[in-house]
Amino acid sequence: MGFCIFRIFIILTIIAAFAITSACTVNVPAFDPKAFSPPSGGSTKNTDGNRSDKESSATSSAGEESIAPADVFNSFFGVMAKQMEGVEPSRSKRGGVPAKVAQDSSMLSDVDREFPQSASMAGEYDIAVVIGNRDYRSAGVSRVDYADRDAASVRDLLVHSFGFNPRNVMLISDAGYTKFVEIFGPPGRPAVGKIFKMATASAGNATLFLYYSGHGAPSLETNEAFLVPVDAELSALDATGYPLKALYAAIDALPVRSATIILDACFSGSSDKGLLFQGISPAMVKVRDTHAVPRKAVLFSSGAVDQVSVWYPEKGHSLFTYYFLKGARGAADVNGDGSITVSEMKEYLGRAVPFEAQRLKGINQTPVVLGDGSTNLLMLKR
Repeated sequence: MGFCIFRIFIILTIIAAFAITSACTVNVPAFDPKAFSPPSGGSTKNTDGNRSDKESSATSSAGEESIAPADVFNSFFGVMAKQMEGVEPSRSKRGGVPAKVAQDSSMLSDVDREFPQSASMAGEYDIAVVIGNRDYRSAGVSRVDYADRDAASVRDLLVHSFGFNPRNVMLISDAGYTKFVEIFGPPGRPAVGKIFKMATASAGNATLFLYYSGHGAPSLETNEAFLVPVDAELSALDATGYPLKALYAAIDALPVRSATIILDACFSGSSDKGLLFQGISPAMVKVRDTHAVPRKAVLFSSGAVDQVSVWYPEKGHSLFTYYFLKGARGAADVNGDGSITVSEMKEYLGRAVPFEAQRLKGINQTPVVLGDGSTNLLMLKR
């Protein structure tokens, strides 16, 4: 009996609430989800962005749409649901850039904005491989803080300034050993690598641009230099690392017109955060000379074999990559003719990087540039 009375009470309450909601309306400005912005600091603004809620209610007029309270709340929670899904109704785009990207743009440095246009475009079959190895999986191997941003900015430079077809630019984050093998082929077997097959398919009309940012290190057994995949074991680089000489051999075997190689890695066994090898005396870590440039190639290396590559936290990049990007924007055009040659970039990097390395860390870092100095890297529009 008591339960039946309770059910009747609930039903009557719902009917009464529905009747009140249907009978009452309020005058509010027409709700536009695209103009809604969530409260910040305990206050809100209306759609004109200038008046407070109190001022808005005091100036409501007959021209404002009359809607039911239930509709207001439904619209409100609809907008909130979209925001919980990661969509921002009030500002989905800023200047054609998704809002999430536009917010991140506040962290970009001067070399990440408005890439200059080139007067000469990359060829239809030109290939670029851009690798940023930041997060290493082996215990004790430090993160390369800016490798991902370095790689992303180089990719943007290639597309916007060098004129590469975006489809021909392979941007790879945190490449493991199998990815190196997939791209370059297993050591000693470059013909099965992806870039070899692509270059062959171009019938000799391709060029290669390779950029790598991440750890390099020597083998403790052979002193050979290795690129360090993110899943490598430093104590077993001969089995888990990708040999630098194998990389050079793979590029040397490519049927391409030319190749540009940029290695932002030090092979001394140290990094900006200290020695890579744990529990080993620095005197035990030695590396053979790594700078034997392949034929038809230009090589840019961030430093000598016994040096450490410095980071540039103020700019959010490695020191070397920051100045390479800056040089490509025109700072390396020493004679002002709109053409940036290998020799001009070498001269520019040879001044800027050592100076800032001393200022930031008090250490020596001298980029190494090998190859035909007269080669044009970039022709800027004037």
